[in-house]
Amino acid sequence: MTGRPDVAKLQAFGRSLEEWRLARTLSHAEAAEAADISKTTWQNIERGGRRYNGTQSFPLAKNIVKAGRAMGLPREEILALAGYTPRPLPAVTQTPSALRQQALDLVTHMPEENLPMTVGALRSLAEAKPVLSPLNTEVQRAEPEHEDD
Repeated sequence: MTGRPDVAKLQAFGRSLEEWRLARTLSHAEAAEAADISKTTWQNIERGGRRYNGTQSFPLAKNIVKAGRAMGLPREEILALAGYTPRPLPAVTQTPSALRQQALDLVTHMPEENLPMTVGALRSLAEAKPVLSPLNTEVQRAEPEHEDD
């Protein structure tokens, strides 16, 4: 997500959330429980991030999504309605061999006590078989290969 959401959209989303809750005669606590967030967080979202002292806060996108999901909205629609815009994916500018060398350099200069955890993480990544799509720069996961019996 980019920096801060559009405040007007966040406040409009909060009003929609409040209308949804009231139409179902739910308390703040009941609605928050349905969304798996705290009552205070639910209230903050309903107020569009406005604090009681008049200052503006910006609820975490994950909490906005949880609240919107309680209303039955899809994630992409929730974030757009709340004024959050997607962060563009960075372009892949390095060759796989250059990236491999960069990883080796990092591991070579890493403190020894961090090596077991790092090696485990690298093995997990290697097993996932990331591949670059020829049509764009997004990293995609290869489908697992199945052997015929």
